[in-house]
Amino acid sequence: MKKWKIKEATFNSLKELNEYIAENDIAPSNLIKYDTIYESLKQKTRYVITYWSIKE
Repeated sequence: MKKWKIKEATFNSLKELNEYIAENDIAPSNLIKYDTIYESLKQKTRYVITYWSIKE
């Protein structure tokens, strides 16, 4: 039986997010949650994905 773990990653732009997804071969079926967070103090939008992956 394969073991798995939950990972979370945060990015400053959609470009960074899309590059990370491509580099790590994250399939839509692995996605648990996607959030867009606006940080009002920094006046920035951050993109957060939570997904599961198989442990190596």
